[in-house]
Amino acid sequence: MPFTHTSSLMTELDALGSAIPPRSAGRWRPDDHEVGIVLVSMAADKFDWSETDIAGDESHQARRRSAAQRVLLTHCLRPDADDYELLGVRADASQDQIRDAYRRMIALVHPDSSPVGFPLDAASRVNLAYSTLGDVAKRAAYDEAQSTAESATSAALMTPRPRNSAGRGAPPARQFRFRASRKALLWLAALSVIPAAA
Repeated sequence: MPFTHTSSLMTELDALGSAIPPRSAGRWRPDDHEVGIVLVSMAADKFDWSETDIAGDESHQARRRSAAQRVLLTHCLRPDADDYELLGVRADASQDQIRDAYRRMIALVHPDSSPVGFPLDAASRVNLAYSTLGDVAKRAAYDEAQSTAESATSAALMTPRPRNSAGRGAPPARQFRFRASRKALLWLAALSVIPAAA
């Protein structure tokens, strides 16, 4: 999977050029803790280029910055990204690493920084991700829920689907759950009290 090692990141960004990076089949899980740091720093134009092969080449730096922004868009900020992906961290990141990653990512996508090309809801999604992962208890519950969901998904993939008469798998049954808002519940309670009072 590309964009997971810092050792090959620069080469992969150069190879990407102006193309849209291919979306990974599963979750984006960097192998190095620094991958997210480097991508966000480049995308925010806060990367120190002095130690790289393109130290004085501003046009090449701009191309890598643009490629880093596209990688973040397709790997970290996509609509179905999980909380770890939204912050650009590994699942085993320390609380300090999560806090630092949040600060970098929110500085990049916050509306006050006038981000270009990122989703309009990126800042609110990054804030929600940090509100979960920044709290140890919430993070543990989130990890447990993710683990359970992944286990259920893999079990469902291994279970053969029943066949219909045409030989194709039957479509999954849809379940709808109604979740009433607090305001709606209060109105229902008030309406049920009025006849009782009369």
